[in-house]
Amino acid sequence: MNEQTHTPRSGPAASIAEDARAPIQAIDSSLVVEMARRRLRANLLGEPMDPLRVGRFVLERELGSGGMGSVWRAYDDRLDRAVALKFLRDEGGDESARQRLLREARGLAQLSHPNVVPVFDAGEHERRVWIAMEHVPGRTLRAWIQEERPSASAVLAAWIDAGRGLAAVHAAGLIHRDIKPDNVMLADDGRVRVVDFGLVRAVDGLDSSWARTQTHAQTRTGSTGSLGSGSPTPTAGFVGTPAYAAPEQLEGPSVDARADQYSFCVSVWEGLCGERPSRADDQRAPGELVPLPEGARMPLRVRRALSRGLCRAPDHRFADMDALLAELAPLRRAWVGPILAALTAGALGVVVAQTQAEDLPAPPDPCVNAGAAIAQTWGPSQRATVDQQFGVEVGARVGAQLDAWARQWQATAVGTCEAHLVDRQLTTTDYEQRMACLTAGSSRVDTLVRSIERGELKSAPVLAAWLADIEAPETCATAASLGEDRTAPPALADEIQSLTQDVDHLQFGIGDPALEARLARAAQLHARALGLGWAPLIGETAMLLGNLNILASRAEPASRWYGEAMDRGLARGDLERVREAQAGLARIQLSLTFNDAAAAWRIERQAALVEALGDRPTDVARLARQRARLHQLRGDLDAAQRDYERAVALWEAAGPRYGWELATSLRLLAYLHDDRGHRDAVSPLLERARALEQLGGSPRHAADETALDEGIAASNAGDYARALPLLDKALRLATASQGPRGLLVAQAHVALSGAYDATGEVDLALDHANAADAILLATVGPEHPERAAALSAVGTAEYRAQRFAASAETFARALRIVERHFPPQSRDRGLAMLNLGDALYELGDHAGAQAVLQPALELLEPELGPAHPYIAVLLKPLGGSALGRGDYARAVSLLARALAILEANPGNLVEHAEILWLLAQAEVAAGEHAAGRSRAQAAAEAFTSLGSQWTARVTQIDAWIQQHPNPLTSGDTQDAGNPH
Repeated sequence: MNEQTHTPRSGPAASIAEDARAPIQAIDSSLVVEMARRRLRANLLGEPMDPLRVGRFVLERELGSGGMGSVWRAYDDRLDRAVALKFLRDEGGDESARQRLLREARGLAQLSHPNVVPVFDAGEHERRVWIAMEHVPGRTLRAWIQEERPSASAVLAAWIDAGRGLAAVHAAGLIHRDIKPDNVMLADDGRVRVVDFGLVRAVDGLDSSWARTQTHAQTRTGSTGSLGSGSPTPTAGFVGTPAYAAPEQLEGPSVDARADQYSFCVSVWEGLCGERPSRADDQRAPGELVPLPEGARMPLRVRRALSRGLCRAPDHRFADMDALLAELAPLRRAWVGPILAALTAGALGVVVAQTQAEDLPAPPDPCVNAGAAIAQTWGPSQRATVDQQFGVEVGARVGAQLDAWARQWQATAVGTCEAHLVDRQLTTTDYEQRMACLTAGSSRVDTLVRSIERGELKSAPVLAAWLADIEAPETCATAASLGEDRTAPPALADEIQSLTQDVDHLQFGIGDPALEARLARAAQLHARALGLGWAPLIGETAMLLGNLNILASRAEPASRWYGEAMDRGLARGDLERVREAQAGLARIQLSLTFNDAAAAWRIERQAALVEALGDRPTDVARLARQRARLHQLRGDLDAAQRDYERAVALWEAAGPRYGWELATSLRLLAYLHDDRGHRDAVSPLLERARALEQLGGSPRHAADETALDEGIAASNAGDYARALPLLDKALRLATASQGPRGLLVAQAHVALSGAYDATGEVDLALDHANAADAILLATVGPEHPERAAALSAVGTAEYRAQRFAASAETFARALRIVERHFPPQSRDRGLAMLNLGDALYELGDHAGAQAVLQPALELLEPELGPAHPYIAVLLKPLGGSALGRGDYARAVSLLARALAILEANPGNLVEHAEILWLLAQAEVAAGEHAAGRSRAQAAAEAFTSLGSQWTARVTQIDAWIQQHPNPLTSGDTQDAGNPH
């Protein structure tokens, strides 16, 4: 008997196909009641309704409820999008079952396929597992067939698309367990999606060919689950829809992916014949065809494939969904052309072919000119343009890189043509997709060369970055990652090409480096792309807006734009776009919000996409670099160094065109070595990075793009004569690019404050520190982790001005921010404790200083090593506190060690002079009179060399020396403990 089913509503409510005929359970009544209570209160009081939240989602309304749970429309205010939030049935309150549900739901979030509804997130609310999925306007295949009465070929094509999605679910190690026409959507965008993963289960300890699982479902008295009228009663422990379930699913607790295959074949048969096959037909012999209903027609090929998939015994079905789909797919018409015509003529007879073969002319090669178009994009005239702008040395390097790229382009174009026209391995659609990908790459090279020709691109580092960003031609040889509709419609081709060129110009700051202007222009491009309606360009402009908002340190809008780019990529099956968006979202967490858990979540999803794209070395290298940054954020510097080194090795192997990417990884590795006190490793890495950024040529002008990095590196090395001009330039450039309140501007102010502090120019140090803090307060707020660096700079300048109470208060605020955002064992926490302890020491609170500094030493020394300059800076107040408490021997030991570290790592001249002065007093107090007086004289000379602003300190030391003219002076030990 045919099951009479309810037709779900079209539109958003149908995004997750629910069998609305099922009795509504009371399992989600608390949410419904709470929503009603809030709505009533809002109506009575005339106030806006308080939002009802589940995690980051705001519930809006219930879309439906059934035996397997309920579905709600919700709003993701983080990524500004509607989602469908499904609450899964609580499996009897079993904690292990709930945790399994959660793991398997999160496993779905790793799956990305154009024919599977995207799962964005999973979690728990009041001990109920929920899944957040894309909210897809459309209707179920059941509704579509009933309402539209499509042709049999259209029905089969839709189910084949659904089968591809189901095959991807199986490949991810999951089983759907409830495939039926109500659980497959035909969205308003025309794409078929498998939905409703309320019963999904994972691989469970069996051989790799099959994904088996235990059902664990609890029988509920009076419930028919997701069944409709006329459906048989489910057996104990059964979950699913019996009318579509495989025999083994009805009879036992263990099923595998072949059960989904059976349900799929029932559904396809029903779509083609108007009714499901009889259960009695399960008893037929393998190879016997399922009888057709009276009046029904079906191609023998399709009937044979479905009959096999409907076998009672799983072993008699197809090995997997791919094998079934290969049999169901419509036969393609053979390509007819000169080559096949010649082959057909030769097939008239072996003798004829043998006697006339030598007399026949060779058939023309249809692909002989397939790669010729690249000569118009890159050739001798374009090379001469690069030589003219950048010089012969740089031109030769760029020429060699683009020569290699052009050869790869040509080989890929010819290979693609032959795969389509000669070997017939590619469909026309796949061929057009790959050629469109190649055309996009050649257009980017053409845009680059024309920008050089017009004098718009003059910077070698920008040229290096652009070269590294051009897609490698060989990536176009796989259609799987390209998504749909990559070929531009002919009527829109010129405008799409113009917009794409504008995207590149804005990405690299060509024409106008001002960030606000670039953001405004990018928003206009996105609006134009939306007007054209061409999906790849819409995703590209969304990515551009995400990238520019990261440069502007605006995490929230950047997240929204990356979210849109990801949604567009998911909708088209464009895995590359999804990977890029996930990388951007991870970058936000690593560089702006410093949320290591969120960053790890994004990185792991990115890793799944990298694997799906074939583990391309460039993708793996980018992933390794992000993982290194995550390790740094968590304080695991050993792991960070390993991943940076891996990224460097991968970029080296990728070839010279990726010099910019290699330079970026080398710089990050250099900064890590600097943090760890490996000073000998820093300069060679930075020099190599600088050469790569300049494309190996002598820079014709200053490397503006790296002025801040170069200035910080020079400052860390103690070369302030070089550092200060570079940092001043960095500040000017950042202000011109980002405006007066950009994050880069604040970072330049912090760097300048540190350099001026080291040279003793306290007023300038305080001015720059306060400027940085004001920018951050106005742009990211008082608790943002970036503000800790600015507060540390302010506190340091106050400390130098001997405003120790204010300094201690400022350092305490910085420490509170660090404690809120960074792990307990992080280097940032240790350095914040160091600063606060130093200020407490200067206030004379020796016990308080000791209480903060000793844990800081225990945290930083294992992390940085015993000879790191930061250890010396920490040992100074720790030794001073010991001196203040009268523990002279410990004071001498700690301060002598601090002095030895700084003398081995020259740089901070002020710290060096202050440690000399403290050690002199400690030595005299400990009875080492001659050594102390000698050390005091060295301290006076060190402060004198710092300039006139230290005259008062020099006078103080001279007076102290005069008070101790004789080693036997009785006041030595009494005065030594009060150095200030």
